[in-house]
Amino acid sequence: MSRSTTSTVRRLWILCGVMLLGLLMTAWTADAQAAGRWVTGDHHSHTRMSDGDAAFPELVEHAFGIGALDWVATADHGGWSMKDAEGVKLDEPVWMWRMFLDDPNGVYDFGWPVLLETRADYPGKVIVQGLEWGVHSADEAKVGIVADEPSAISDFEYMFDKLDLDTSRADESLVKQNDTWEGSLAAVSWLQENYAGSSYAIISHPSRALKWTVGQFRAFNDAAPDVAFGFCGIPGSQKELPCRGGYDEDEIYVSKKGKKAARVIDWERILEYARTYGGADYMVAKVGGLWDALLGEGREWWMFSDSDFHNEEEEFWPGEYSKDHTWVDEYTAEGVVEGLRSGKTFSVEGQLIDDLEFSAGDANESVGMGDTLAVKSGKAYTITIRFRSPAVNNNGDAPVVDHVDLIAGKVGERYDARDKEYETRDTNTTTAVLARFDEGDWTADGGWNVITYDVKKAATDMYYRLRGTNMGVDVDGQTDAQGNPLADYLEDGGTAEDPMLNDEFRPWADLWFYSNPIFVDVD
Repeated sequence: MSRSTTSTVRRLWILCGVMLLGLLMTAWTADAQAAGRWVTGDHHSHTRMSDGDAAFPELVEHAFGIGALDWVATADHGGWSMKDAEGVKLDEPVWMWRMFLDDPNGVYDFGWPVLLETRADYPGKVIVQGLEWGVHSADEAKVGIVADEPSAISDFEYMFDKLDLDTSRADESLVKQNDTWEGSLAAVSWLQENYAGSSYAIISHPSRALKWTVGQFRAFNDAAPDVAFGFCGIPGSQKELPCRGGYDEDEIYVSKKGKKAARVIDWERILEYARTYGGADYMVAKVGGLWDALLGEGREWWMFSDSDFHNEEEEFWPGEYSKDHTWVDEYTAEGVVEGLRSGKTFSVEGQLIDDLEFSAGDANESVGMGDTLAVKSGKAYTITIRFRSPAVNNNGDAPVVDHVDLIAGKVGERYDARDKEYETRDTNTTTAVLARFDEGDWTADGGWNVITYDVKKAATDMYYRLRGTNMGVDVDGQTDAQGNPLADYLEDGGTAEDPMLNDEFRPWADLWFYSNPIFVDVD
């Protein structure tokens, strides 16, 4: 065989090999994509069964319509109700979550059939039955239990919701534990024991009423790590005036002095803590604040967003303004709960972005949100950020990201209940904005914007998280000289002295997104 013939044959073999490799890679990529996907959802909305204005089917229709969501969970309150699932007034009040039980006499069975019918109307979507749990000695939390029967969440509400004073189910061996903090811990422990793989308990509007403490978050997470794994960092009610999320003095404690109840308002504390900042809860928006304190222990404590929909005047429909983007390995109700638990979620206001890839990697591996990268001391690793924005959002605007902040902090020892700091440590002094990137720092890649940041020598355990905004740095009433969001009561003419001057409040003008963290474990 001549050299030219041999060369031709070699080229043909190489070409065949390349084509085969291409086919294999295409098949592998297709399989990888089939194994998981990003989904959008909302786990906090109310219907006419409690204090919402929409019937269950109407709520779901808007969530999957204008909200363009893949999944939705309701979160009606506990206690009693004067309305059935369609909002029809009842002759006498009934205990809300008795409505979901399969009553053989047909007395209460209002809610469960409507839920089943609505699921049947949307066979390609995920609808989870949820509750906004009244937590004794704290405030509220969203609870969801994936089940094909109504008793699980009805039992939970009966035993543990502080608003439920019903005692009629004692013969069912259901013990009431809704009047102490120990009962609240028993509640998440009950979920952990019975529904660890199919339930969640996510804290609602954590700073709004100044009732939740960092020690309570740690206690919940320790008692039920597979269930109590986060809070709402971007609360709902973003339309509500005078402050986004309804974060105002009306939600603060009423303290009692003797027999007289007197409202005690600590304005200095309220104006700092009981406010949203760029729509985000203070615990998340504050760099080095409470969330960073928990992440600095290496806790898997994630942040989410929601609508808290009650009515169109004060809230957006689920998904219309804020939404969570969550990676799921399988698109089922169980897969959604597992996705929330994994930490693979980023939260967005006003569709500022519609896709985000956030990873850290070295020569050996690459990991994403919620995961841990293991590296050798002194070795290099790279953080990669890829994001894109939609052409238009639900307000008819073309959203544009002004800058993205890479926030980082050191990870140290985890506190336990014996440590004095367990109840009090709510700051992380090692956390800072490590780098800020604007349009001049990222490159375009087919509609994506790409940022890379190199860590040349791994020195200590770290975590990294992202926030981005359409706001510039040092924007009057919106951001400070370091680019941090200002308290929302200062927007549009409001002042610290008179925070009610928010008549022209525009949530669509002030948009942010936040990612959950990536951890780096240095050996």
